[in-house]
Amino acid sequence: MTTTDQHLGDDLELMLEERYGVRRQRRRAWVLGGVAVLVFAAVLLWVAVQLLSTSVEGRVVRWSAPGERVLLVDLELRGEADEVECVIRAKDAEASDVGYAHVRFPSAPSFGQVQVETVVATAQVELLGCASAGDPQTVAPAAFPPGVAPPSATAELVHHQ
Repeated sequence: MTTTDQHLGDDLELMLEERYGVRRQRRRAWVLGGVAVLVFAAVLLWVAVQLLSTSVEGRVVRWSAPGERVLLVDLELRGEADEVECVIRAKDAEASDVGYAHVRFPSAPSFGQVQVETVVATAQVELLGCASAGDPQTVAPAAFPPGVAPPSATAELVHHQ
């Protein structure tokens, strides 16, 4: 850009400012202020999500059914917590609940094998959730078919590392 082009640009800006009373810097300040507010809101949202999310995650590593009414589930816990409670659900081939249990681990991260009682043979196992003991868990309740007496809702921690 030559000095003549720059001079003409400055003259045009002054002429527009005199005619319309609009200054370009004000608009820029509003845009920058709006961007700053949006960034601040995004940071607040991220912090809220981090604070409200559970600090412990679990996953089923493998499971086996050594008997028709017994289920062994290997769980891995990630995160940091002194005591952790997990909820496990077992289903049959028709997706009806056949086992549902709460199990407590002394700490996380850890690995453990859990024994769960079931009413019949199991076709699938799912970990509904894990949370630090004392934190509320929002997991689906047991849904056994009508007339079925649920087994013990407390699972036994067989092995813990």
